[in-house]
Amino acid sequence: MKTFDVYEHSVHGARAVKQGINWPAFFFCWIWAMVKKMWAIGFFLLGLLVVFVAIEEFFLYYANIGGVYLMWAMQLAVFLYAGAKGNDWRRGHLRKRGFQYIGSVEAANQDAAVTSVKQADSAL
Repeated sequence: MKTFDVYEHSVHGARAVKQGINWPAFFFCWIWAMVKKMWAIGFFLLGLLVVFVAIEEFFLYYANIGGVYLMWAMQLAVFLYAGAKGNDWRRGHLRKRGFQYIGSVEAANQDAAVTSVKQADSAL
């Protein structure tokens, strides 16, 4: 079971965001941000990775293998940071779009979390 924070919007419905590491953000980084419509974060991550790859190519051209390894480490750091902060970015983005925090719940997946919270609200 995972813990989810559930947010609701009067027009867009409910969304659940898992607590902890965001694996899609780790593996897909800027693509994940674009899919979630977090354009500023997505373009920032893409730009950062493009700069690191360009610097890596510069080091590769001048046969500086230590610089290449450094750029690989920097790229890995970007992916690790995105995975660690991805769910926080998602929660902030939902709040910015007008979603209201409903509560936290343990559930097997996002759909079960939303259903669980909605059932608890209707029982009250």
